[in-house]
Amino acid sequence: MKKKNLTLIYSFIQSSYWMSSCIAAGFAANFLQGKNFDNSELGMVSALGNLLGIVVATILAAKMDKSQKYAALKVLPYLLLGQLGVQILLLFVNNKLLIGILFGLFICSYVVVNTPILKIYADAGYLNIDINYSLARGIGSLSYVVISFLLGPIIDRVGIRSIIFASIIVSIYQLISYYLIKKQMPDIFIEKQEENSVSLKEFILHNKNFSVMLFGTIFLFISHNFVTGFLINVVRNVGGSSGDMGFLNGFMAVTEIPVMIFYTKLLGKRNQKNILIISYIAFTLKALAFALSNSLTALTLSYLLQAPSFAFYAGAIVPYIERNIDYENAAKAQSLAFTMTNIGAVLANMIAGYLYDSITVSGTLYVGVIICLIGSIISVLGLKNHDYS
Repeated sequence: MKKKNLTLIYSFIQSSYWMSSCIAAGFAANFLQGKNFDNSELGMVSALGNLLGIVVATILAAKMDKSQKYAALKVLPYLLLGQLGVQILLLFVNNKLLIGILFGLFICSYVVVNTPILKIYADAGYLNIDINYSLARGIGSLSYVVISFLLGPIIDRVGIRSIIFASIIVSIYQLISYYLIKKQMPDIFIEKQEENSVSLKEFILHNKNFSVMLFGTIFLFISHNFVTGFLINVVRNVGGSSGDMGFLNGFMAVTEIPVMIFYTKLLGKRNQKNILIISYIAFTLKALAFALSNSLTALTLSYLLQAPSFAFYAGAIVPYIERNIDYENAAKAQSLAFTMTNIGAVLANMIAGYLYDSITVSGTLYVGVIICLIGSIISVLGLKNHDYS
C-alpha cells in the first residue's frame, strides 16, 4: 500500500506560518515606531511577547507529549483564532499601552503556534505518513519572500495600518491550511506516552550535551535578532527606507530557499552535527559582515551568509532531533530548540533596544559579533562532547 504524502498540505502550513512570522517579527519595528514607540519600548514589547510565548509553548509542549486533550490538531485552531482576534483589535485601538499589549500578544501567538506545527510533523512520521520537512520549510521561506517584497513598498505608500490588514489575511490563510491537514491526519495518541514521556527538567538532565548545544544557540540568536528585529534601524543607518527593508527581508529569505527545498535530498543523509557546526561558524561571519557594512549593497551581500547560517541550522536541527530523541519526547525537544531561539529574541530585544538608543548602530552590531562568537563556541563544545549524528 502506497504511503500517504502530505508534503503539499504541510507546505501550506509552513507557508502561512512564516508569513505570520515575517509580519510579527520582521515588521514589528515599522509598526510600533509608527505608533511612536522608541527602540527601548519596541524592544520591551517584543521581549515580553516572546517571553510569554516561550512560557506558554514550553507548557503546551509538555502537555502535548502526554495528553490527547492537547493533541496538536486540537489546540492549533484555538491558537489561530486567538491570534486573529488580537489582530482585529489592533485595527481599532489607539491607546499606546493597549497597542503594546496587543502587539505583544500577537508576537506571543506566533511563537506558540510553531509548537503544534512541529508536533504535526512528528505525528505524521509516527503514523508513517510522508512529509518532506525541508521542502515544506523551503516553501515557508519562499512565502516569507513574497510577503516581504509586497509589504515593504505597501507600507511606504499606504502606511503602517497595512501591516495589520496583512496579518489578518495571513491568519485566515493559516486557518484554511489547518482545516486542510485536519481532514488528512487521523487523531494520534500512544497510551505508553504517559509512562515514557519525562518532564522537561528530567529531559534536560538526561540530555546534558544536547542542552548545552541549545544553550549556545541563545547567543547566536541574540546576535541574529540584533539585525532582524531592528532591521529598519540598520537600513536607515545607510540611507535606506521601509521599501529597502522589505527588499532585504525578501532577499534574506531567497538565499534560504534552495537550501530548505533541497536539504533532505542533498544533505539529509549526512552527519547533521557537522552541518550544525558549519552553521554556527557562518552565524558569526554573518554578524561580522553586517557590522562592517556601510551601504545597502554591503547589507545585501551580508545576507548571502543567511544560507549557510540560519538555513543550515533550520534544516539540520529537525532531523537531528528526529534521529536522536525518542518520539515520546519529540515535542519537548523540538519546542526546546525553538524556545532557545526565542529566548535569544527576548534578550536581543531587551539589549538591542537599549543599545540602539544609546550608542551607534555600528557599535550595537559589533556587540552582536562578540555575543555570536561566544554562542558559537558553546554550541560547538556541546556537539563535540557526544556522538549524536
